[in-house]
Amino acid sequence: MGLKHYGRPEDLELVDHPEPKVAPGEVLVRVVAAGINPVGWKLAEGRLDALMETAFPLIPGWDVAGVVERVGPDAGEFAPGDEVFGYIRKDHVQLGAYAELVSAHVRMLARKPDSLTWEQAAGVPLAGLTAYQAVKHAGVEAGETVLVQGASGGPPGPGGPLPWREAPDRSEPPRICSVNSASRTPRGQECRCGGRRRRSWRPSAVHTPV
Repeated sequence: MGLKHYGRPEDLELVDHPEPKVAPGEVLVRVVAAGINPVGWKLAEGRLDALMETAFPLIPGWDVAGVVERVGPDAGEFAPGDEVFGYIRKDHVQLGAYAELVSAHVRMLARKPDSLTWEQAAGVPLAGLTAYQAVKHAGVEAGETVLVQGASGGPPGPGGPLPWREAPDRSEPPRICSVNSASRTPRGQECRCGGRRRRSWRPSAVHTPV
């Protein structure tokens, strides 16, 4: 699915494009599922034109889950048949994940866990990396509480369990609490690696129930 010019989702159409070239360090992935993020429609509408080199037909999609079809030179990390997922944005924007085949550098990919469906895996990369980098940058440690304001987007969800699966002490990961006031009713959600608990409160201060 691609755009022949900047436009809206309804302007997406089936387009024919040659099979992507596979450069050194890259693999060719047969796409099973692709993620959707707000940056996708911003890109499609041309809002990032001043920042990124773009060519048409423009095939959106930076989050992908699929199966390695072919391996390029110096890309021994993967083999044909490997199930992978990843965030595949390149500096030059044109050939994204809304396609049958897409090339990606091995550093952009990881092996898909058996515990994730294809759709779940495709929804993880951008949101998950955003959440992971945020808590790492903030230096959050086990047992601390993180409050995420305006948590109606993707990152707060994966931000609960994902960043701490590799923590040395998984018995007590940080608590990730989020607040979404889109309906003018603050809602809190406490996330742990092993489960979730939801809280609603009104009109008390946010920090009181957290």
